[in-house]
Amino acid sequence: MGRSMLKSLGAFLFVAAAVFLVTCATSEQGGDQGESGGEKSDGGKSGAGGGAGEKKAGEEAGSGEATMEKGGEEAGGGEEAGGGEKPGAGGIGARFMKSLHHTGAGMKYWYERDDGFMRVTGMPYEDLDCKTCHAGNCKACHKGAGGPSAEQASKREVCLRCHTRAKCTIAVDESRDCLGVHFSAGFNCMDCHKEVEVHGDGEKHVSMRKPGVVRTSCLECHENGEMGPPFDDTTRSHKKHRDDLACNACHVENTMSCYNCHFDMFLETGSRKGTFIKDKNAMLLLNYEGKVTSGIAMTITGKGERFVAYAPYFTHSVMREGRKCEDCHGIEAVQMIKKGEKVPVTSFEDGKVKTWKGVVPLVEGGLHFTFFDKSEKGWVPLEGESELLEQYAAYAKPLTRMQLAKLGMPMKSR
Repeated sequence: MGRSMLKSLGAFLFVAAAVFLVTCATSEQGGDQGESGGEKSDGGKSGAGGGAGEKKAGEEAGSGEATMEKGGEEAGGGEEAGGGEKPGAGGIGARFMKSLHHTGAGMKYWYERDDGFMRVTGMPYEDLDCKTCHAGNCKACHKGAGGPSAEQASKREVCLRCHTRAKCTIAVDESRDCLGVHFSAGFNCMDCHKEVEVHGDGEKHVSMRKPGVVRTSCLECHENGEMGPPFDDTTRSHKKHRDDLACNACHVENTMSCYNCHFDMFLETGSRKGTFIKDKNAMLLLNYEGKVTSGIAMTITGKGERFVAYAPYFTHSVMREGRKCEDCHGIEAVQMIKKGEKVPVTSFEDGKVKTWKGVVPLVEGGLHFTFFDKSEKGWVPLEGESELLEQYAAYAKPLTRMQLAKLGMPMKSR
């Protein structure tokens, strides 16, 4: 295989392997949509939310210019963000060189595991070109027309240059008139995320989903209402769910998903355009750190193999009002699983790709995915049968029997 094609494969595998990072191409980058992918959502329209307000861009990006050219050189001498929190040993430059933002170690870790996608490709991570997608130095984010600055790095459009799944989410939600509350209020990414999450804490980590690596949480702003609508622990849903559910399980409308990443087709064409199916209609619920959490399922096909990876994922489609009780409890997907049937997350009906709408509980052996090839007329079911290879990535786990049993209890909102 030529070196240029090897690099191109690496670019594709950046989409395929790092399911929990920033891998969904935007609409301009050419993913196809399932039958229901472009339909407007009726529920979950989100306004700005009382008291949300805009904050100054760049408050947490650190002060001073970031001009690191050599590894370990300190980039600027600004104060650390996060209310006086000590983010770790060493200056910003030294911390950055160990950060996931720079190393991409999370992608390597999950890709090369025994259950990872490398068992299909047979190619180690170091032979791929995925690494070039991560920030090589400070200029990747801080370089602006007026020179390097923290203000430049804190702009939303700078983050979205790489975090294309979030960019795709915004585009889809705007087309459906249901933009999440934070984006509706004009928030920048750094209004919530911390400097230490971007530059690292001075330690090497194998995944952003390792507890403590991402420190941003909903309750930082909503616990007492100082920076947003206060968390009301007297409501029925909050009293029932606070210790058992992550906020995103109820307040994220649905997940931006990429299905059927077809790398055989990619190798043939040398382009990602049209080699996957993007969809934003389902909400996968899985078990992460003992809590029911929003997640994602990403399916990949190649060399005749069928592969799916599950991971916790926070799609930034945040609703001011959480979903209704009946949107999760006693729903069709839960009833199907209880009867021993599989939920058809992706299927093929009347000559079209169809994707599931609504909540999908993740349990072992409970989901079915149809895989596809592409003909001149469009997507068609993949011929032949092969074992479904599954990976629970980023510390995801299937729901426990108790968690599923609670979902099976019919409930109605009052």
